[in-house]
Amino acid sequence: ASAIKLDGIKFNLIEDANASYSAYQTGEVLMIKDVPTEEIPSLEGNPEFYVEQTAAGEAFDKVARAVGLGYPGGPKIDKAAREGNPDAIIFPRAHVEEAPYDFSFSGVKSSVLNYINGCQMKGEEYSQADIAASFQKAVTDVLVEKAMHAAEEYHVDKFAIAGGVASNSALRAAMKEACERRGIRFYYPSLVYCTDNAAMIGSAPYYEYINGTRHGWDLNAVPNLKLGER
Repeated sequence: ASAIKLDGIKFNLIEDANASYSAYQTGEVLMIKDVPTEEIPSLEGNPEFYVEQTAAGEAFDKVARAVGLGYPGGPKIDKAAREGNPDAIIFPRAHVEEAPYDFSFSGVKSSVLNYINGCQMKGEEYSQADIAASFQKAVTDVLVEKAMHAAEEYHVDKFAIAGGVASNSALRAAMKEACERRGIRFYYPSLVYCTDNAAMIGSAPYYEYINGTRHGWDLNAVPNLKLGER
């Protein structure tokens, strides 16, 4: 997860890339994504960033690999979960004391691995579909709960999800339902746009250009240069 502080308000940002810039620039949208925070264009100038790493996408990949579904984990978990019982296994929902908007998926990943190892040690069969559905529900519950808590606390009236995990059917449905109950306008991209950081990195030069940044023909590539550095 990543967190961003805009106008003195700290927001957690979860899941990856592909910002909806037209909505983002209104200053009224709480975005969820998992992307290095220096890659997020500010509303005005450079916001103050905080980084707290443990991405939902990474958790999907690791759990999918653990249950033998392979890579990429997101779509495979989503597909398998449709055949499973989301209440079959109770995996933990992480809560960070004194940080109501923070989250971590390391605990649920460990819990899934321990469950699988326990079954194997006892010679018991386990259901890929039930694990996928129960894990997906645990992650979705946390994302929706904390996102809606932040939206209510800071009176957000527009909410957008973006990136790879934004394609997850359970997350989209749960976020849509939660937003509708609260009268929050919900935005989500078409599945074809739920990809990685490429679109965001590709758009970064545009924002540099409109802010007046120019370089000569002697400009060289610096792979480790962060946005905002010169």
